Formats: sequence, C-alpha cells, structure tokens
Amino acid sequence: MNYKRAEVNGISCNATTGVSKEAWAELEERAASLREDAREIISHKSGNFHYGSRFTSNNAIAQRAISGIRTAGHSLTTLSAELMDEYIIAAFIDAASADHWYTFEKQWE
Repeated sequence: MNYKRAEVNGISCNATTGVSKEAWAELEERAASLREDAREIISHKSGNFHYGSRFTSNNAIAQRAISGIRTAGHSLTTLSAELMDEYIIAAFIDAASADHWYTFEKQWE
C-alpha cells in the first residue's frame, strides 16, 4: 500500500496517542461544536473533500486533532482554546480529504 502522510498547513494528523478520558471528552465536545464552522471553511478551500464517516465522527476528529497537537510538540494542558480550535479545524479538513479519497479515489480490490 502506498500511503502518503496527510498534512494540513504543516500540521500532521495521522498518528495515535493516549490521552485522559476527560481530555478526550473535551476534544469530542469541541469537535461537535466546530463541525459547522469546519464545513464553512472547507467550502472555501480548493481540493477534494467529502463529508463522510470520518468527518462526522467526533471520535475520529478528536484522534486526528490530538495527533496533530502531539506531533507539533504541544500539550493539551498548556494549549490555548484558540490554538486547540485550529487543530480541530485542521483535523476536520484532514478527515474530509480522507473521506473523499476513500469514497472516490481508492481502488478497492
């Protein structure tokens, strides 16, 4: 399989890391509250996007966001709310891009 690492404005969102149950719940809650903002931002971006299962899953968005946060060397405990929201929006963009690829481009055998 030829896998290209997904990056959104230099933010990598493709690794998994453990976080506390409370931090995870906060990320999922913030993802739910930012979904429509993400749709609006994506609607003005060039590229191929699809609002599929990854985009609509708070869990998938939280996983992508924490991956980006950790990859950039940040900690959830010291991250400002504004920067956390930026990572969550980046995770939505990454998820919509992945949803498009898996829905329309991947050659399923």
